[in-house]
Amino acid sequence: MSNNNALLEQVRTAHRLLAAFYQRLHGNIRDLGAALDLNFYVWEPVYTARPTNLSTNPLERWQWDMLPAMASYFIFKTDCKPDQVEVGHYMVEIKVDSDTGFDGKVQRGQQPDALNLATSVEQAESKLSVRVYAPTQELDLYWYHDIWRKCVGESVNQEPMLSDKYPIVSAQFEMNISELMEEGALEQLIERTNALITRVQEKVEATVV
Repeated sequence: MSNNNALLEQVRTAHRLLAAFYQRLHGNIRDLGAALDLNFYVWEPVYTARPTNLSTNPLERWQWDMLPAMASYFIFKTDCKPDQVEVGHYMVEIKVDSDTGFDGKVQRGQQPDALNLATSVEQAESKLSVRVYAPTQELDLYWYHDIWRKCVGESVNQEPMLSDKYPIVSAQFEMNISELMEEGALEQLIERTNALITRVQEKVEATVV
């Protein structure tokens, strides 16, 4: 019984640590959006489904679905309508992946075994990436359904690139979440994101011309 009590103490501790971690991390993401004068648009889990709705039985779904904050996209955009895709506006995606050892892939027909992932806790990393999407022409499309969902899977780096499939310029940078725990880290994140937006907009202007 004592071992079970000790285990549950760890569970309670883990829940409280997670809440404290996301209170700080999500606060930084919120402040980043505000500093860039962007509006929150949508969010989406990276690897799992959203937690179930009122009438869907969560006991028959992956328990990983109850941990969407572990790996999520938080998407902001400039002050424009959801279908106002035109030059000068852009979208900023913040991707949080707090455990790179989990990739959401089915294992032997089942959900991944939380105690038997291929990558150990020590080997895994906690990453945050910032990506900017900007159109090179006016498009009769929606930012989320037609732009983000179609472009999110394309590989990009810090150098702005024009998509092979869509008139969208994109670039991103990645950092370890531990860097955000350092003093002055939010200011540095804002500066890096502003610089990324500027480079993407310069690429858009060069492409339009």
